[in-house]
Amino acid sequence: MTARRRSARHWLLRPLDGGREAIPGLRASTVLDDIGLGAHMAEAGLGLALLPVAQIDDAVRSGRLVHVLQDWRGPEREIFAVWPSGRLLSERARVLCDYMEAHIRAEPALQGMVPVPETGGQAAALDP
Repeated sequence: MTARRRSARHWLLRPLDGGREAIPGLRASTVLDDIGLGAHMAEAGLGLALLPVAQIDDAVRSGRLVHVLQDWRGPEREIFAVWPSGRLLSERARVLCDYMEAHIRAEPALQGMVPVPETGGQAAALDP
């Protein structure tokens, strides 16, 4: 399984040690554009899936999903706050942006840290 992003048929993986990126020679039997469906299919044992940690941290923690390529991670994802151009940011919007930034920085899953399964193991970066 693969998510429909950039090249839908290929995964771009980056090693944690900072080495060269790689595209593994996988053949996708199913291409999805729904992260939740990909997670459900992987939980059902229907294949491998490259999924954002923030979307699957509970499933990894509980053992429903297993982190298999522990020395690799997928592409980084960016989060944007958007408001109409030509307008100053209101105080309420500024407070919200500040809160979101603090929450994102404090949340390990949003930093790409794979949670430790309840049965033990090591946390490792996956797909931020």
